Amino acid sequence: MNKIVEEAIRKIKELEENTPCEKHIITGDVRKLSSKLFSQIEDKSIENVFILCEEQNVKLKSIQNA
Repeated sequence: MNKIVEEAIRKIKELEENTPCEKHIITGDVRKLSSKLFSQIEDKSIENVFILCEEQNVKLKSIQNA
């Protein structure tokens, strides 16, 4: 699971870095990324997906606070 979360964070940072200043990441790019990552999850139960989301939120907060 951690592999997917780390890939998500890495790809989100790539999207952010490739977005011009004062612009937002394009929704379509985020949807493509989420679709790709979701297809890699073996256990697609709602409980597991929520666990992954929470894990990613915790990691993102720790990165932002560093």
